[in-house]
Amino acid sequence: MPIAASSADAQWRALDALSFTAWLEREGYRSAALRWYLDYTCRDDYGRGADQVSAYAGLHYFASRAGDARNAERGAVLTWPDGLGARCQTGSPRRPGLSRGATARRTASAAPA
Repeated sequence: MPIAASSADAQWRALDALSFTAWLEREGYRSAALRWYLDYTCRDDYGRGADQVSAYAGLHYFASRAGDARNAERGAVLTWPDGLGARCQTGSPRRPGLSRGATARRTASAAPA
């Protein structure tokens, strides 16, 4: 989401400078199973672990799922028009370590005959 279209509230902007892991710790989410799952979802969608994804991005992942908002149809999903592909390609010049995604590649080779 472009910063110009985001909230100007300092409370929300501060989430972009804090890692998702740090936010979870600060808010008291310490279950090992929960932390594993949240780290997995960050790796799956952003290509980085929760310690390298901003709190804003981590919270956005879950807030955008099957929402019920005043200005959207029931069950609408909040996402970029091209998915996360553009974010993975460009990252963020302000916080490259927190928001730039990695591209994973797997090469399959044929088993010997």
